[in-house]
Amino acid sequence: MKLSFWTSGSGRLSPVLEFILNLPPTHGKRVSKDIDHLKEQGLGLLSSSKLKPLSPSDKLYELKTRIDGVTYRVIFIISGGEAMAVHALNKKSKKVPIDDIKLAKARCK
Repeated sequence: MKLSFWTSGSGRLSPVLEFILNLPPTHGKRVSKDIDHLKEQGLGLLSSSKLKPLSPSDKLYELKTRIDGVTYRVIFIISGGEAMAVHALNKKSKKVPIDDIKLAKARCK
């Protein structure tokens, strides 16, 4: 699967990449490894607990990485064999906060 990272077009690094780079090194490596699995397996990861639809009508999916009691989420839009990482967060509740979903949707436009 082709994979890219959303950028604002201002020449700055992708917010998702910034998020990963600011994680503790072992956590960032684990999140990056899970992103690589998505790139290799595509929607085949849906059969695992790592990837799940967040908003199927908007083609949004969340990739979950759990490490040391912390759960990280990277939100992707997946369409036509391509995925774009649009947002990342450290999720502390069962549901992704609505503001994070709104931001991800806005970045998909």
